[in-house]
Amino acid sequence: MPVRVLHAADIHLDCAYSGSERIAAQLKSMHLDALRALADLAIRESVDALLIAGDSAQRDDFSYASRLAFIEAMEPVLKAGIPIFACRGNHDSSLSIGPDDFSTPGFTIYTDWRPRSGYIRDKAGTPVARIVGWGFDRPHEERFPTDSIPPAESGIVNIALAHLQVTDLAPGPGYAPASAAELLSSGYDYWALGHVHQRATVDGRLHYPGNLMGCNPGETGAKGASLVTLTPGSIPKIEFIPLAGAVWADAELSDHPEAETLSDAEDLIQEILEPQSVAGTRLCARVRLTGVWGCAEECLGPQGHENLQALSKSLERTLHALSIEVTAEVSPYVPVESFRNQPHILSQMLDMVDQLETDDELADRIYELLKKEKIDIAALTGYSKTAQAGKAREYLRSLIPGLREKMVHDMTKEDP
Repeated sequence: MPVRVLHAADIHLDCAYSGSERIAAQLKSMHLDALRALADLAIRESVDALLIAGDSAQRDDFSYASRLAFIEAMEPVLKAGIPIFACRGNHDSSLSIGPDDFSTPGFTIYTDWRPRSGYIRDKAGTPVARIVGWGFDRPHEERFPTDSIPPAESGIVNIALAHLQVTDLAPGPGYAPASAAELLSSGYDYWALGHVHQRATVDGRLHYPGNLMGCNPGETGAKGASLVTLTPGSIPKIEFIPLAGAVWADAELSDHPEAETLSDAEDLIQEILEPQSVAGTRLCARVRLTGVWGCAEECLGPQGHENLQALSKSLERTLHALSIEVTAEVSPYVPVESFRNQPHILSQMLDMVDQLETDDELADRIYELLKKEKIDIAALTGYSKTAQAGKAREYLRSLIPGLREKMVHDMTKEDP
């Protein structure tokens, strides 16, 4: 018989939410709703186990309120006869919750790097799957202990539960990194992983379900958990189930000189955000307007801030969104080319900007002039003084997009 598990990770209760105090309060309520929805799904699907792959808490341990919320959500799962296997992650490496916090047996948590085994059993008590788990016991771990992986047991499903960093997806030290090849060499049927907040599967057997709910614009898309069907020696069948009531989107729209009014801009933004909405959820979005826009004066003029706020509110109403924030770093459309090859300083300045894109000597001369004016490029870029020369060029060239249009606009506009 196949073994079915529900795999969640990175719940991050007590996280900081982007947005106003009002929006943050709504997101926190939705977050707890998603936790309860996770438990309800496990019961409704009659899964053989619920797996939680680390970072249930944002900080070292749950707050008092979040601890009670977690216990209240998970208790019905245990009462339904569904065991819960959890592990600590790098965020909650001091998580103190354990079996004694529940009135019903069946909760297991892995708290250090010594592998321990638990079993899923059928109604006759016969093991049908083994869960081998590890957990963080400090916030950083330079290497996942691949040499500690026990051999796979024959005749049953072998599942590993861990919070780690698969280097094929996200290289770098600090969060128990290991390569896909190292993990797959174990011969396990499934690696139930946490740490990466976007859903990802490597070679069919290493899976991140993503975090339970996004907390900021960097955590985009539908969020929830994965329903996994396993048989020994076969590639797992993985089905994502959305559970979060809020979905984040992050968009940048650049260079739309044809958008002459903010109403035109609203239509363009709506086209971008509508496909990112998920049925039954509320959208939270951050939208940046950059480059050349025909409606730049409405964004930058005396009423610019008020106009952008009104645009954000209008989009919220149209898309039934929880929160949309529109910001603008734009330049008005100006016919730059018509000012080239002319006997005036503006033409020479445009030539200089063109030259700056490729001429390192000119970039270095501008850097020296800035130093004489006591403008600290190192402070602007965040780079050390030893790396300043090359990084100064990089920083100066990062300012070029939109600069020509701004120069022409500012030097040709009429005084009020």
